[in-house]
Amino acid sequence: MNLFNAMVKTKQGGGADRETIARIQNQRLEKLVRYARANSPYYQRLYTDVDDGFCLEDLPTTSKPEMMASFDDFVTDRNITMRMIDAFTADLDNIGRMLDGKYLIFKTSGSTGNPAVVLYDKQKVLCEKRLLRVRRETVLARAKDHRKLELSHAVLIDCNHSVKTGYEEGECRR
Repeated sequence: MNLFNAMVKTKQGGGADRETIARIQNQRLEKLVRYARANSPYYQRLYTDVDDGFCLEDLPTTSKPEMMASFDDFVTDRNITMRMIDAFTADLDNIGRMLDGKYLIFKTSGSTGNPAVVLYDKQKVLCEKRLLRVRRETVLARAKDHRKLELSHAVLIDCNHSVKTGYEEGECRR
């Protein structure tokens, strides 16, 4: 199944009932936790006391400062280190290039007092591009004149920011 079809199926819920969707979500969460434990010493330590049959609420929380302080243990690709990222980003010729041929690097400014480094793999970049294209096409299809287009674009940007900062989709500030 290609990415677009997977996104459509996810949006539609595959026609499944709530119980089936909850079961699939729990299976995916268990798979994600297994992966994090197996590939990240940070999550291996954090999830030490998490037993089988856990639910999302059972997982201990962490924070951006904690993760950044332990970045080399946090990242699941054991070949990537903060020293490697710093050396790569220090060379301005690397802007727009992928680290190790795998990751785009995003660094936040730390405007909240806690800068972060985020790695996007090729799948994440592709997914983001497609989501933006679908959102843009939806806005354009709904806009009947230039003024509505400007307003729709402003709402789209605000909604996109809201989703990324923890608001539920549909709870966008307007």
